[in-house]
Amino acid sequence: MRKVRLTQKRIAEKLGISVTTVSRALRDLPDISQQTKDAVVKLAQEGNYLPNTNAIGLRKRETHRIGVIIPEIVHFYFSSMISGIMECAEKNGYSVLLTQTNESYQREILEAEMLFSTIVDGLLVCLSNESKTLKHFEKFQDYGIPVVFFDKVKYDLEASTVVVEDHKGAFDATQHLIDVGCKRIAHLKGPRLPVNAKRRLQGYLDALETNKIAIDESIIKEGFTMSRREAFEFTKELLEHKNPIDGIFAANDLVAIGAIDAVKEKGLRIPEDVAIVGFSDSEIADIVSPKLSSIHQPGFELGHSAMEVLLEEIPIYAEDKTPEFKNVVLATSLVVRESSKRIKAQE
Repeated sequence: MRKVRLTQKRIAEKLGISVTTVSRALRDLPDISQQTKDAVVKLAQEGNYLPNTNAIGLRKRETHRIGVIIPEIVHFYFSSMISGIMECAEKNGYSVLLTQTNESYQREILEAEMLFSTIVDGLLVCLSNESKTLKHFEKFQDYGIPVVFFDKVKYDLEASTVVVEDHKGAFDATQHLIDVGCKRIAHLKGPRLPVNAKRRLQGYLDALETNKIAIDESIIKEGFTMSRREAFEFTKELLEHKNPIDGIFAANDLVAIGAIDAVKEKGLRIPEDVAIVGFSDSEIADIVSPKLSSIHQPGFELGHSAMEVLLEEIPIYAEDKTPEFKNVVLATSLVVRESSKRIKAQE
């Protein structure tokens, strides 16, 4: 049985007082005793009090609003996912409330609270790099609001997910570098918490193992900001390594471009001396010089698919039922450009 959020009427009934008294107590007006105010506020907090302006929409499940929490808006890959979400939502008569966390776990909690208070019919979440638990999303489901996680996910909460083939994409990128003759391939990896970063790391490691190439932890660099500058500094360190690298698999395209900057500054040739592959296949991959090889992940389709899954679950939750949760995985593909296109494999 789903929980029901308290309205002023329900609070009044539970405490045996009038709705007017509840209203005045919640506004902290002086003609209401402190004891009554305390009782009203306590019950309102415990029952996730719903302001009357939203009560009708919640009862009928007809707010036609979808909340979206995303790490960044300006990043090309995230913006393409947003486009997919918006197109699907608008075609189905829903508006979208979009928030961003700037990769902050605390900001993510605050945005979730805001969307819960605002009242939405469903929630789409791409987790921040710092996300530790999903407890702040549990009450959405408790009160009959479905949550679908996409791209960056965790599996601490029973919910549907929509992701890409992170492991296969990373394996393909690393295998490609091996196929063009790289023997010392560094990995500029994502932060340790996100599942997609873990899967990309594992794909890289599995490709090395499959080809009987020794794993060297010293040429695996963990990103924190995932910025171009951070990748530039990491790559400078790697290029000074006593056993030089000749290939780089980067966790995303921006990181790969930071690596390109450092290799160029060192006076080395790309791809002859160092071949580089990114992950995302963003628009910038085709603009940077040399053009960047990258793993294509379908951002628009991922956002669209996540919205479709959420729309399927909204009426099921409205009937006080639990859907059969899905784990949708979209295919990735390798796009080879100048940054790894060697004329022939190096012997």
